[in-house]
Amino acid sequence: MSKKPKKTQEKLEEKSAKVEEEEQLVPVKKLNKEEQEMLDVKKEISKEDKEEKSEGSGYNAFLAVVAIAVVAALGMYYLLTSLGGVSSIVEVEEEILTVIYSKELRSDSTEGRSFPTLQILKRVGDEAPVVLVEEIGGVGEYPNFFRLGPDNKKLYGSLESKLVVIDLEEGGYEEIFTPNKQVMDIDFYDDGKMIIWDQIYASQDFEYFVHEYDLASAEVKVLQSGNTEDKYLFLGGKNGNTLLLNQAMGEASSPWTMDLANGELQKVADPALFVSFSRTGKYLTIPDQDVVDICNDFMGSSVSSFAVANVSDAEHILSFGKDGLALSNFWLKADDSEIVYATQPVMKEREGEEYEDRTNRCAVFNPKRTFYKQSLSAGSEPELVKNPDDIYEEWNPGKLRITGGKDDTGLTWVYFYRGKVIFDPIGKYLISVYK
Repeated sequence: MSKKPKKTQEKLEEKSAKVEEEEQLVPVKKLNKEEQEMLDVKKEISKEDKEEKSEGSGYNAFLAVVAIAVVAALGMYYLLTSLGGVSSIVEVEEEILTVIYSKELRSDSTEGRSFPTLQILKRVGDEAPVVLVEEIGGVGEYPNFFRLGPDNKKLYGSLESKLVVIDLEEGGYEEIFTPNKQVMDIDFYDDGKMIIWDQIYASQDFEYFVHEYDLASAEVKVLQSGNTEDKYLFLGGKNGNTLLLNQAMGEASSPWTMDLANGELQKVADPALFVSFSRTGKYLTIPDQDVVDICNDFMGSSVSSFAVANVSDAEHILSFGKDGLALSNFWLKADDSEIVYATQPVMKEREGEEYEDRTNRCAVFNPKRTFYKQSLSAGSEPELVKNPDDIYEEWNPGKLRITGGKDDTGLTWVYFYRGKVIFDPIGKYLISVYK
C-alpha cells in the first residue's frame, strides 16, 4: 500500500472525529451482553474499512491527477490537429470524402464557339487524385454538365450530342443515349428512372422530346414531344404525372408545368430571379424582399426574404427570412413540411467612400451565417438551428451540404464541408462530393 499523504491523513482523522462526535449525540437504548458484543464487531469492521479507504485515497488521488493530465493532453492534441499544428494520424472512416472534379486540358473553336476538352479526376480523402477519364469533350461534344447518380457509383454527363456515363470505380465512360435534338437537362427520381429533356438551347428550333430512362434496364421511352413555340425549358422536378419546368430568360426564369398525359404547358408565375419549385412540386419559392448590399456587384442588393406560394393558385402561404439581412441559402424537407434557411449581414455603405476602398472592404468581408428552421404552415415562427449539416443530411440521405465561401485570408473562394476546406477550385471545377 502507498503511504498516506500527511494532509490527507489529517483530514480523514478530523472527519472521523467529527463522525464519532455526532454518533455520541444519538441516543441509544441500553444493550445486553450479546448485543454489545455484536456492536463491537461491527465497529471493528467499520474501523478496518475506513483505514483501507484512507490508505487507498492517496493512490486514487494520484490516478485522478494522471487521468486529468491525459485528458488535457488529448484535448491539446485535437486542438492542434484542427488548427493544422499536428498531422492527424487516425481519420474517421465515415468522414473520408470522395471529390470528383475536372480540369480543362485545351479548347478548340469552330463557327464562333469554343469546345473545351476536359480531364475527370477523383480524390479520396487525402490520397493523391486519380484520373477517371483522360479526355472527354472537344468539337461537337461540348461537356455541358455532369451529375452524380443516385447510387454514388456513376457520373452522368451531357456532351450535348450524347449522354455518357462514367464508372467512378473503374474509370472510363460509355455512351448510353443519343438525343433527337440535344441533351439539355436530366433529373433522377425515386422510382429508379431518369428524365431527359431533349431540346436545342439558344436556337430557332423549339421542338422538344421528354424521355424516360430506366437506370437498371437502360430501357428508354418517349413520354412526350412537341413544340414549346418560343421557350427553352429546363427540368425543375416531377410531381406525379406533372413535369415541373423552368423557362430560361437570361438571368431570370419563369416556372411552368407540363401534363405528361397530353403535353399541355401551363405558366405558373412571371419571370423572377431565384424562383424555384419545392421538393414535391406543391409550392413555389419566390423572392419577396430585398436589402441593399454594396458587395453585390450584379444587383446592388440581396434577397432578404422569400415567399412560399401554392403552385395551383399562386396564393402566398408565408414568408421566411429576416429584415435587413441577406438570405444566403435554404433547403426544404422532402415532404415540404419544413424549411431551413441561413441569413447573414451585409456590408454597410460609408458616406464619401471611394469605389476602390469599398471594393477592398468587400474583398475581405466574410459574414457569419445564422440558421433557422421553420414549418411551412401559415403563422409558423422560425427557431434557431445549431446543426444545419445534420438536418440537411437527415433530409437528403446520401447527400452532403457543400458550401462555397472565402478562406481564412478572405481572398480565395473555396468549398467547405462542415467548416473544413475540401476543395480549392483554382484551375479546376468541382463536380460532386460524397462519402
